[in-house]
Amino acid sequence: MSDNVLSKLSLFMAALFTSGLLYLIYSKQINALNMLFSIGAIVMSLSWCYKLSKKYKAKNSVNELIKRDGNLLECKSAGTVFTSNIDIQKIEKVTICHQYISIIEENNGKGYDVFLISDAQEIMVHMLNLFTKEELKTIDLIKA
Repeated sequence: MSDNVLSKLSLFMAALFTSGLLYLIYSKQINALNMLFSIGAIVMSLSWCYKLSKKYKAKNSVNELIKRDGNLLECKSAGTVFTSNIDIQKIEKVTICHQYISIIEENNGKGYDVFLISDAQEIMVHMLNLFTKEELKTIDLIKA
């Protein structure tokens, strides 16, 4: 199923749970458990609808979350505001998976985990474009 169909389905589910909640309130058959379930389902459906939106995906794409600034690699995980600045000369290993990157610095094993809204191939292409040919000789770039 495409993301557009899933987004519309999530929106439909939110509308369905909202109408069910309003019916229970109107018919005076509401209890705390029904209200809690309905509100939780509405919030979950709306959050999935947002996470499937083009705006969310553009904001959390690999191009937005991993950038190069001189000799630093600026990394930020999807949905967070914290940025890690990593010295490119110290990077020993980069492991790329679906929606995930692990970056290990040499000689200390310190690692950075970055969660993205991109598939492994898109992440790999972006990482290959960020590093120079000389840097790629010293960095072990793995697609897992």
